[in-house]
Amino acid sequence: MASLAIAVMMNVDTVPRPTGPVRTATITISVPPPTPEVRKMITELEGRSEHSSDPKDWVRLGQAYSATGRTGDAKSAYTKAYELAPDNPQVVAEYAWSLYSQDSHNARDPAHSVYQRLHQLDPGHPQALSYLGMAAVQRGDYRSALAHWEELLKTLPPGSPSADDVKRAISKTRALASTSTRDGTDSGGHAN
Repeated sequence: MASLAIAVMMNVDTVPRPTGPVRTATITISVPPPTPEVRKMITELEGRSEHSSDPKDWVRLGQAYSATGRTGDAKSAYTKAYELAPDNPQVVAEYAWSLYSQDSHNARDPAHSVYQRLHQLDPGHPQALSYLGMAAVQRGDYRSALAHWEELLKTLPPGSPSADDVKRAISKTRALASTSTRDGTDSGGHAN
């Protein structure tokens, strides 16, 4: 998931708005209809999860729903998993991603607080670092974005495509920070 979040962040566009430029990203995923085998597997997962108090069952069901394009059902399954295990980083990461994928244009609530929670539970979690860096860019806080992405870079294999993506994001963010400093704001997005 972290590499997808990084790819999304790399395709950020600047869109003029009356209140100033807003950076947006779009995720378009085409999902083929599930095969009979996949439908059977989902039915079995639904049966197992229906009365389960094991968050792993709910995460598996959420993943199956996500893989078949049933994002609303996936969000419900991840929500149940999160209610059962709010301190489990894997569960929190899955729930955060489901919230973000529902509204990828808004790197704020409700996904934002869940990614912050994930970062508290696991400060080196790549998905949290990627998202929080992207959210910081969207609000013009380039200093925070750089801190998150530099930390993210430490978690990735050197020379990997993901590491290269993060290096490009760092470079772009440094350029944005330098531009904002010249136009009267500091790299945290605040007026000088």
